[in-house]
Amino acid sequence: MTQHNIGQAQSELGAMAGDTTRQADALRAFRAAQSVRSRQSQPEQWAAIQNAVGLALKRQGEGQGDTGLLDQAVAAFAEAREVSTRERSPLEWARLHRNSGDALACNGRMGDDAGRLQTAVSHYRNALEVYTPDALPDLSAKVQNALGLAQKRIGKLTGAPQAYQAAITAFTSALAIWTREGEPHAWSKAQHDLGLTLQEASTPTGDTEQLRAAVSAFEQALQARSKTDAPQAWADTRSQLGVALCLIGGFEEDTGQLTGGIEILREALAVRDRDAAPADWAVSQNHLGVALQTLGELTGDATALEEAASAFDAALSVQDKTTSPAEWTSNQFGLGSALLSLGEVTGDPSRVEAAVAAFRTALDAASDRAASNQPALIRFRLGSALQSLGQVSGDAAPLEEAVSLFDDVLEQADPHGAETGQLRFMALAKKATTLRSMGEITSETARLQEAAEACIELAELCETGGDAEMAAAVRQEADEIRALIAGQETPETPTAPETP
Repeated sequence: MTQHNIGQAQSELGAMAGDTTRQADALRAFRAAQSVRSRQSQPEQWAAIQNAVGLALKRQGEGQGDTGLLDQAVAAFAEAREVSTRERSPLEWARLHRNSGDALACNGRMGDDAGRLQTAVSHYRNALEVYTPDALPDLSAKVQNALGLAQKRIGKLTGAPQAYQAAITAFTSALAIWTREGEPHAWSKAQHDLGLTLQEASTPTGDTEQLRAAVSAFEQALQARSKTDAPQAWADTRSQLGVALCLIGGFEEDTGQLTGGIEILREALAVRDRDAAPADWAVSQNHLGVALQTLGELTGDATALEEAASAFDAALSVQDKTTSPAEWTSNQFGLGSALLSLGEVTGDPSRVEAAVAAFRTALDAASDRAASNQPALIRFRLGSALQSLGQVSGDAAPLEEAVSLFDDVLEQADPHGAETGQLRFMALAKKATTLRSMGEITSETARLQEAAEACIELAELCETGGDAEMAAAVRQEADEIRALIAGQETPETPTAPETP
């Protein structure tokens, strides 16, 4: 057996067993093989071994979470392409581009690096120039699927609608090749990922038509995922089906859709095992918490909000800030949101105080990921909770902090993004009402003047967006505040002394 063969055997065994030490053994064998089959003397054999080197580095880097090894894998594939050109070896050239895309996509997912993911997309597109549906249908479908996953991740990181649309196109192309009968596992997974992409793309805009397309994709996937034969895959898709139905119910204020979606989420959660798969169990608890919170806020049902808070608490019981920071922060935020709504529904300030504590905890963790929009959203909700506390207690201190938080949101959130633009609008509206409350509590004319100015700025935004009715209402609010100021500034008329 040659060193090349030994290396391939070690690498494949390591991939199957998840053993990264075998990848290191494989790399040593490949280097030994290249010392005999050099690039100068046997270029084609050297390039084949170099591709194997790249695969071993990719597997080792993925297994160890080492982005440096993944970068080395990309470099190895690039060197191999210098020999295996498209003109000389088109199939090998395409394979090397696909492998480069896989390594870059893995690296991009690990580091939430949209740039690396975009480079992966370029490699996949190169591979697809050779892997056409007519000539190599299965390889074409696999690369289209990988392209869809990379584009979906770019969409999640950047919020770019065109990335989501490219992902939808790629998954649809793969599904035009794979069939339920011929490739049931790959077909159902692609349907599931298509549904996820449609769901993520529709959430910022409230596009219920896309959400209904997501529901259809999840229902298709469930045709090849049974509760008996593949319980965890069934629960994954069943849970996402419930999420999509709940989103439709929330956007359309349809309690029937919400209730139906919640029942599906409970079914999926019943399959999860807290001890055997705590991460999946926590995800299902998070989904249930979000849905119950939406139902509770829509109907004013305190019981649903209590259950939502309990679901987020349950998810947090198996999560750790260090090992799963994003998920932990999301559930802290969910807990705060459910408690804030519960406090407002029941009039219980202790619930709002607990919400403030949860939001502060979430913000401390989210600040480390300042490139995302999450810190701004948490600041907005924390500000809302402090505003609620201040208005109930008549204490200006929480209101003062709330105004500062709303200012932070206005400074940080991108005014041109769909979600962030709406967040800035809501922060400005909250700032105006909070300043008015402060002015009324403290009798400070300066605060009332700031509130009136914020109202005028908000009205101008409404006019720019074509909402004349809202603009008129906000300008009327500004006039009311000015009337308050005028009342404070008008000196009392002295009473004439009585004539004896």
